[in-house]
Amino acid sequence: MQKTRHDIVDYLREHGAATVDELCSALGDLTSVTVRHHLDILQKEGLVDPPEPQRRAAPGRPKYVYELSRQADALYPNNLIPFTFFLLEELRFVMGPRQLEVLLDGIARRMAAEYKPDSDEVSFGQKLDHVVAHLNTQGYEAAWEPQQDSYSLVLHNCPYWTVAKAQPGLCLFEKRYLGHLLGISPQLESTRAGGASKCLARIPNSLIEYLL
Repeated sequence: MQKTRHDIVDYLREHGAATVDELCSALGDLTSVTVRHHLDILQKEGLVDPPEPQRRAAPGRPKYVYELSRQADALYPNNLIPFTFFLLEELRFVMGPRQLEVLLDGIARRMAAEYKPDSDEVSFGQKLDHVVAHLNTQGYEAAWEPQQDSYSLVLHNCPYWTVAKAQPGLCLFEKRYLGHLLGISPQLESTRAGGASKCLARIPNSLIEYLL
């Protein structure tokens, strides 16, 4: 990352929020034009949220406050991967495999509830288009292909790969998540955790007939 933008991110992380004037002063008296230029780039990269007007006690032109987005957290070290791994291990020990499956299905259902399907979907292909677009916002690098008797949903990337390769049970979560998004439980034919280069789910036409 370019140094000035890195300095802006560091300042916002340390102070929580800042106006353009505060950033100009903190970063060596940069001009407001320069700071706004870098903030615009950081917004386009998804690292800074759109600015919010600052509350003022006196009337006048409002100043705007900038804050980091959640995506910016990925720029800094964290301990989430080992924590998640041991959390799943402990849950499996305390709850047992079956109850862990129930828990993962509940998480998959809650996550899928955030997806808002397009009411104009008239074919399963259109539904897949929208689901794939949704999955790609989460880093799946998904695509779908029609087959003679089914549809294939290909996931070229697994957002949970670092944990899933040691906890294959997460593949069940992925299957349940796809099922809640599609309204049909797909057949998970291959997974990266199982040694494949990508995850492949198949949805038979016979199941789609009951959905439409």
